[in-house]
Amino acid sequence: MSSSVRSSISEFAISLDESVAFARLSGDFNPLHVDPAHARRTQFGQTVVHGIHAILKAVDGLEGVMSFEGFELMAIACTFTSPIPTDATVRIEASRDLTTGRLRIFGKVDGRSAFSVAMDLRSRLAVPAGSLTAADFEPALPQVHTLPKVEQEGAVRIQLGGARIRNLFPRLARTGDLDWIANLVATTRIVGMECPGMHSIFSGLKLRRSENSVERMSEWMRYRVEKSDPRFRMLRLSVSGGTFEGSIEAFLRPPPVDQMLLADVMVKVPIGTFGGQCALVVGGSRGLGELTAKILIAGGADVTITYATGGADAERIRGEAVMLGRRCATAQLDVAVPIDVASAGWLTTTGFSHIYFFASPHISMNRAEHWNHELYERFCRVYVRGFASVAEGILAGTSVGHLPARFLFPSTVFLDRPETGFAEYVAAKAAGESLCSYLGQEHRTLFARPRLPRMRTDQTSGLQNADVAESFEVLQKVLIDFHAAHPEASA
Repeated sequence: MSSSVRSSISEFAISLDESVAFARLSGDFNPLHVDPAHARRTQFGQTVVHGIHAILKAVDGLEGVMSFEGFELMAIACTFTSPIPTDATVRIEASRDLTTGRLRIFGKVDGRSAFSVAMDLRSRLAVPAGSLTAADFEPALPQVHTLPKVEQEGAVRIQLGGARIRNLFPRLARTGDLDWIANLVATTRIVGMECPGMHSIFSGLKLRRSENSVERMSEWMRYRVEKSDPRFRMLRLSVSGGTFEGSIEAFLRPPPVDQMLLADVMVKVPIGTFGGQCALVVGGSRGLGELTAKILIAGGADVTITYATGGADAERIRGEAVMLGRRCATAQLDVAVPIDVASAGWLTTTGFSHIYFFASPHISMNRAEHWNHELYERFCRVYVRGFASVAEGILAGTSVGHLPARFLFPSTVFLDRPETGFAEYVAAKAAGESLCSYLGQEHRTLFARPRLPRMRTDQTSGLQNADVAESFEVLQKVLIDFHAAHPEASA
C-alpha cells in the first residue's frame, strides 16, 4: 500500500444503554433501536443500532490513529447494507489517503457488510468559533406514515447536547468541530421520527458542505420527498440547512403483523370445538402462537399463554378473552434458558392436557457460505432443549391411571423443500422432530409434529410480499386434527 495511505483495523459494540443515550442526543427514539419488546416484532427480531451512531462510533475510534485535529468535513457518503444488532461486535476497516484527504470506513458484522462510508476532509486553520450545544431531546414517538408522497416536506432543528456527545464520542468532542455531527444526527431524526418515521429503514445519505451562506446560518434542516417508489417502498429526500445539503435514501418497512381479533375468530370457530382442553400455548403472545391461542379460546378450551418478553401482548389477548366471557391466563416462561424451580413446579402440577409449543427465537437467515454453529445452537436452545424441558416437566406430573398430556410441535415445510440460508434452522427443527419421536415412544402419548408452510407473521413480513399461506385456515385444520387424534397416534 502507498505510504500516502494510512490504514487501521478496530472493533466495537454498542449496548442498549448506549443506543438510548444516542436517542437522547439525536432525538431519534424509534423503538426499533431502543425498545426490545417492540423490536422483537420487526423482521429483525431484536433492537438494532442507529446507523449514524455506528458511523460516529467508528470515526471516534479512529481518533489518534487518524486524527481529525486540524481538518473539517467537506462531504460524506454512506450506505447501510445490513442491520447491526445491539451488542454485536462490529469490525472496522479504515483507510485514509493523506494526499487527497479521503477517509474510507467499512463496517462488518459476522463477516457481512453492515455499512460503508467515504468522507472528504480538508485542512482548516482554526477551531470554529462556538459550537452547537443544547439540552438532550425528551423521549417521543415517531410519526406513523404510509409511503410519503413526492413533495411532502418538513424540518427538524439542528442541535446537539454537549455533555451527551462527550460521553458517547469523547475523541470527536475534543476536536471542537461539532457542526458536522449536529447535521449528521439531524438526518437520523428525519428518517426515524419524521419521514418515513416509525417503520423506517435508513438506507444511506450523501451530504456536502453548503456554499449558501444563508443556509449555513439556519438552525433547521429541511427535507423534501423527491422520489417515492411504491414498488420497493423506497424514498429519496433532499435535505438542506445548517452546514450541509444533499440527499437521504430510506425504505418504509412493513409494520408488525396483527393477528385476527378474538371476536373475529369466534365467528369462525364453534364454541365446542375444543371443549375439555386445558391447553398451554408456549410462546402464545404473538404470531402463530397468538392465533393458536385465540382459536382454542374461541373453541371452548381453557387456555394459558406463556411469553418470554411479550407480557403486554399476552395481557392484551387475555383482556380480549375476559371481555368476551372466555377463560385465559398468562405466565412468564423463557424456554431459551434453564427453567427455574418455580416454573418447573408449576408445569408439573397444573394438569395441562394439550401443549402447543410455538416458542421461537428470531429465524435468522445465514447469508454466509459456511455452517454457523452458533446460529444452530441458538435454535436448539428453544426447539430441542427448551421443548424437552417443558415436555418432561409436564409429563413428570402425570398421575397413575391418567392419560399423559399431548404435545404439538410445529415443524417446517423447509424439511421437505429446503431453502438456501436456513440449514441451521431446518437442522434444529429436524432434531426437535426426532425428540418428539423419542418422547412419544417413551411416554406413550401423542407428539404431533406437522410441517407448517410459511405463513404471514412478523418474521415473514419483509420489504417484498412473501409467498405465504393463509394462517387461520392452516392452523384451524391442524388444531382440529390434533384434537381429534388418538392419544397414542403417531404423527
